[in-house]
Amino acid sequence: MKLKTNLLLTLVAFIAFTSYSFKLNAQEAQEAPLDTLTRAVSKLQEDFALFKKVKISGYIQSQFQIADSSGVPSFAGGDFKSGVDKRFTVRRGRVKIVYDNRLTQFVFQLDANETEIRTKEAYVKFTEPWLQAVSLQIKCRKPLVSTS
Repeated sequence: MKLKTNLLLTLVAFIAFTSYSFKLNAQEAQEAPLDTLTRAVSKLQEDFALFKKVKISGYIQSQFQIADSSGVPSFAGGDFKSGVDKRFTVRRGRVKIVYDNRLTQFVFQLDANETEIRTKEAYVKFTEPWLQAVSLQIKCRKPLVSTS
């Protein structure tokens, strides 16, 4: 009987000791709120620095036409379809995306209208990192999609 009591007391003491030591470790590992905030702000600044290297620009040139009657021939934009006397067209639209790192530059520009979407400009430029005097530029100028 005494052996069972000693074993039970030893087990209870072991559980109490391990749970107490885990609590101490958990309390020591907690971070101060100011440190947590500082780490979060640093991460946001790193992410924002990456987005500062990316620039997106572009424009859309549109046109709205009204005809006297439906289905008439038109000078600009082709003939109106039968039953149509008003139309909105996109004459030209461009989107340019540039990623500019200190030694690497990626440029991709699309030109779109009603009949086709084509690559206006696409290139990658690498500059050697030591003297920054020599660069290698690779260009591509093929149509992406054509509907005509």
